[in-house]
Order: sequence, then C-alpha cells, then structure tokens
Amino acid sequence: MNNKIITICRSFGAEGHEIGKELSQRLNIPLYDKDLLDMAAQKSNLELNHAATLDEQISRKIISHYFLMSQDIESDRLFREETNLILQLAEKGPCIIVGRMADYTLRDRTDCLKVFITAPYMTRVGIIQEKYGKSKQFRWIKGRMIIPVGYVAYEYPKYKRREVNKYVRKYSDIENCISYDVMKYMMENAHLYPTLEMADNALSRYIAQKGKCAVTHNALSISDMVCVHIKPCKGERNDTYRNLIILSKEVSELIGATNPVKIGKLLTDLQLTEEMKDKINKLRKHRELEEIQFEDYIGTKK
Repeated sequence: MNNKIITICRSFGAEGHEIGKELSQRLNIPLYDKDLLDMAAQKSNLELNHAATLDEQISRKIISHYFLMSQDIESDRLFREETNLILQLAEKGPCIIVGRMADYTLRDRTDCLKVFITAPYMTRVGIIQEKYGKSKQFRWIKGRMIIPVGYVAYEYPKYKRREVNKYVRKYSDIENCISYDVMKYMMENAHLYPTLEMADNALSRYIAQKGKCAVTHNALSISDMVCVHIKPCKGERNDTYRNLIILSKEVSELIGATNPVKIGKLLTDLQLTEEMKDKINKLRKHRELEEIQFEDYIGTKK
C-alpha cells in the first residue's frame, strides 16, 4: 500500500465508521475514531461528554476562522491534543483515522489518502431511520428528516443554586468593586497577555477578588492593576488560575523590589497592615527574595 495512512470524512448517515472498520479488517491496520477523542480528552483533563461537545464545535470554528481568534481555552487545548495524537499515530505506522479533522491535520503529508464518503440523500435517510427511526422525537418536514434536539449532547448544570450571581453588585460598592469597564478592557485586550490561558484566568481572578487588590483590598482600575504569577514560571509556563493573582502596581513593584530606597518609598505610600505584610513576604519568598524587615522602615501602618 503506497498510502500508509487513510483519513475518512463522511456525511451523516453515510456509514463512514462502518466502512473504515471493514477497511481496517481487510488491510489489517488499526482504526481510530471516537477512541482518539477519548485519548485527547484524557490528556486534556476533560470529561468525555464535555470533550465530545467541544469536538463538534472545533470543525465549525476552523471553517469560519473563528478558532484562530477564539478565547475558548478548553477547545484550544482539546484541538491541540487531538492534533498531536493524529501526528503521532501517523508517524507510528499505517492506520485509518475517521473524522477528527485528520485530513486537515495531515494535509502536508504525501503518504496520506484522504477519502470523503457520502451517499444519496434518501439512502442516508434510510440508514438513519433504520438506526434511530423508532424514536418518537423524529420529525419530517416536506420529506426531509429533522434530527431531534434531544439527540444533542449537553451537560446537565448540576448543583446550580437559584440565586443572584454572587459577582453581581447586590451589596455596597465597598464590598464589591468589580467594574464592567475593567472587565470589558480585559476581554478586548486579551492579546496583551503572553497566552490566552493567562488572559482568561486573569479575568476570572479579577472577578473572584471582587475587583480588589489581593493584598491591600483596595479597588483596582485599568491603569492600576497587574496580573502576576504567585510562583514565577521557570522553564514551562504555569498560567493556571491557581497560580495567578491580581495586584495593584505599587504592591507588584514592592514584591519584586530589592533596592532599600525604593522599598521605603513604596511602604510610605502603601501604608500596610500586619496581615498585608505577611502576604507580601510570602509572595517574595516564592521569588526567592529576602523578606522585608518592616520594622526597619518608618511610616508603615500597624
């Protein structure tokens, strides 16, 4: 066989999987279909049902070029895992891959046979009806079968409490300082962050902190806020939600400061409490910097 890899795209009801299975048995080479999604979901730490929903959306995003601009971190992660798996399987040896955008992923390979399987409309209707026709959810409009919405995979929103979202301003502005303008700015300027994952998690952090600095608890503005790593990245990036924190610019500068004069000036302006001092020294410790001896500086608040 000149083409050691075969990719199969198919129309709904054209029996693409069944043809791939028969071909796999005749050629004695492995077939990959939904099991490839299982592997990608496992590597992406996603539940299989949720991964299946994201998988259905990926091809539409590619076609509309939306995927390249998408801030959907989970879709991005799943797509990259599926792409890597397909490339690895192609290098491993002869195989058949059904769906999963494999023809697109392997578009530059010369040893790949790309097949599209379809059938006349009524033939596909007959196959679909044979498989699902007993369902009472099916409907027909002018001879065309309408796939019931009940067949669409979705996630049940478990344990959702029926109350006002806790991030909405239902208390005073002193307790909740979230600004719509700040949120809008962060969403529209996601490209300013090194990764989309960091941009997405920075927004989540801002909301979780109710629009306030994690150390001073003062309200933050667009010009006076910084998203930093709790544990600095050494080598591989760690832009996860748990490793990010939103601070005011002055606090961020103090955490990384080593010049005593600069530290003294920042402390005079900040007026920190004992609890705030402890938080700052913990963050400095993660950066392998010496703890600030606050008693050596005048003007700090106790």
